Amino acid sequence: RAADSAAFLHLDLAVENGTGGLAPARPLTWQVEYPGQDPEAQKDKLVWEIQVSERDVRALVPLVQVGAPHPGHCPPPGPAGPHAQPRSAPQELEILNTAPLTGVPRAVPVKLVAVEAGGGVAELTEPPGCESADKQVLQVSDACDAVFVGGKESRGARGARVDFWSRRLHASLRFTVWAPLLPLRVQLGDTALEQVRGWRLPGSPE
Repeated sequence: RAADSAAFLHLDLAVENGTGGLAPARPLTWQVEYPGQDPEAQKDKLVWEIQVSERDVRALVPLVQVGAPHPGHCPPPGPAGPHAQPRSAPQELEILNTAPLTGVPRAVPVKLVAVEAGGGVAELTEPPGCESADKQVLQVSDACDAVFVGGKESRGARGARVDFWSRRLHASLRFTVWAPLLPLRVQLGDTALEQVRGWRLPGSPE
């Protein structure tokens, strides 16, 4: 009979010689046998994949650049001015997608870090994975170091999600993406063009 607790098996494992240059994932094969069971009976074997690490990593945290999105390709998050500094992302960020109008991509730099037990922060030792849940709204770079809009998106959305992962750890960012309604229609009350006061006409003398 299953107990009220979801835990039904507890194992203590020991790893010799640390991880070294070996693969960090170790297979563990096990099976269940019952008293009185026919020894020759076919038994199902289960295989677990155990992640082995010399550090007690508990979480994957995406850091984003606070402030307005940067045009074009962005460097990794870092001090970019008195009002811009990397911090853990709030529940939802915003991007104004002006790329369909200007042709200039808008990007938010992202830096992924691992948080260890006790609160220590460490760089990732392996390249992370990432994916945008809706590429018609939002994109993520191949290196997972920036979330961006490049002008090919077809709409905006609230709660657009970008997922990140490294081994067994997962994290996500959510964005509200504002996009223009195309085709853009512009109406002018006065259609007559006039010279802006103080501007020099091309080719005219100083």
